[in-house]
Amino acid sequence: MAQIILTFGLEKEKLRVVRSTALKNGMQVKEISRINYGQKLGFLAGIQGFHKEKTNYIGPDFPLGMMVFSGTDSTQMDAFLADYKQTGAASIPLKAIITPHNIFWTAEALYKELWKEHLHFIFRSGDMTIYEASEQYKIPLGVLRKYESWGLCGAVKKVMGAWQYDDEDLERLSMILTLHNIGFTGAEVETYMRLLLEEQNTDKTRLEMLEKKRMEALDEIHFQEKKLARLDYLRHEIRKR
Repeated sequence: MAQIILTFGLEKEKLRVVRSTALKNGMQVKEISRINYGQKLGFLAGIQGFHKEKTNYIGPDFPLGMMVFSGTDSTQMDAFLADYKQTGAASIPLKAIITPHNIFWTAEALYKELWKEHLHFIFRSGDMTIYEASEQYKIPLGVLRKYESWGLCGAVKKVMGAWQYDDEDLERLSMILTLHNIGFTGAEVETYMRLLLEEQNTDKTRLEMLEKKRMEALDEIHFQEKKLARLDYLRHEIRKR
């Protein structure tokens, strides 16, 4: 069986290093597009007997990148990770091996499980301060502090100096990070989350907030396209001389 690394939402530089490290270890890399996050891992890895589901993922991007190894054992994965670490590239905290247990999971389901384990690990002991967690796992310190200060997490408590989050808190943190990553300010994130947690229907108001951000993103894209057009014109003028 071919050794394949499935990648989800990796930044360009991380993906470049993953590809070069995979080549060194005799592995292939398959970048999975967001529309396929709802497919089963067996299908995404090209394992015989799995077929594409008639569904397209329409959820948010994963807040952190993820790697899933297929056709490898833990020793081979550890060897890859050791070589990756030596490059000095930023860590990829969410990773797993396809097993007989999770092969039927969707990429989204695996991500949620790894995400919960990841946050539990960060806050399970006093060995890592909130500052260290923010730096190592690229979770903005302001997000972690604001989440507590907003009073949105009634289940959050300190036990022996360690943060403890329940599953509901972890899902909210995932949403907060997604909003943060798509350009919401701290105040906008707080407003959105408070609306989300209200008992009355706030879909219309939240949709208006998302539509506004979408229009801002489109305006930025159009601005960048105009910049590219001007750059191309200047390049053309130089080359035709």
